Amino acid sequence: MPYHINITDNQRAILRLIFPGACARLRNHDPFDIPEAIFFIVYTGCQWSRLPMGYPPYKTVFYHYRSWSARGYLGRALRTLVLMKRHKSGMPLFRVLTVIDSQSVRTGLPHAISGVDGGKRVKGIKRHIAVDENGYPLGMDITTANEHDFKGSCHLVSGVLSDYKQVAVIKADMGYRGAFRDMPLEELGIALECVKSNYGSSVFVPIGGRWVVERTFSWIQTYRRLMRNYERYLCTAGYMTLLAMIFFMLRYFA
Repeated sequence: MPYHINITDNQRAILRLIFPGACARLRNHDPFDIPEAIFFIVYTGCQWSRLPMGYPPYKTVFYHYRSWSARGYLGRALRTLVLMKRHKSGMPLFRVLTVIDSQSVRTGLPHAISGVDGGKRVKGIKRHIAVDENGYPLGMDITTANEHDFKGSCHLVSGVLSDYKQVAVIKADMGYRGAFRDMPLEELGIALECVKSNYGSSVFVPIGGRWVVERTFSWIQTYRRLMRNYERYLCTAGYMTLLAMIFFMLRYFA
């Protein structure tokens, strides 16, 4: 492939594991050209119809992207990659520390579903993500930008708790106080730590382990498709975010 999105042999073995039989019916194309083409879209911000020659036809690539998304492959793939990386690093697989935060992103389409974040003066969507102590993404959720952080985080935390049964600590900023009053965190043995930020200070001081989630936001912002929201629906914005996270985690297995 003449482009810089190249999947190594080790990464191909990982993709066979996390996408079993996803492209088994392909006859005219290499099955791994499909994820390479999808990653090219996410990494460069290219339009589907502008996919370069050398990749399969964009309609074929788009079909598999929608199929994998609808079947829930992307969420399972991200979870598998995170667990494999934690196991490779000698970390406990399920007893994890979780850090949550949100990011408001401007919309790039006039007809996209969006809201206005009055505090940050951003019209668009809001990405809610949860990461572990290393910044590896554990889960994400997408809402309109006018949705308050603590409202959008409940669905996110519920998904993380279902995937990682023994979450030990959830760290967040003060905006999440009272967010999980309807969730039995204490009964599950989960501690919620809400830490006040040093906003307004001219000195940078890392805040009690929460800086890792900001670093994760900076990691996924390197994928140009995510610099603004170019998706019409919230679900497709979520799929693009998951793909960026999957592509990022694959780098550890190059």
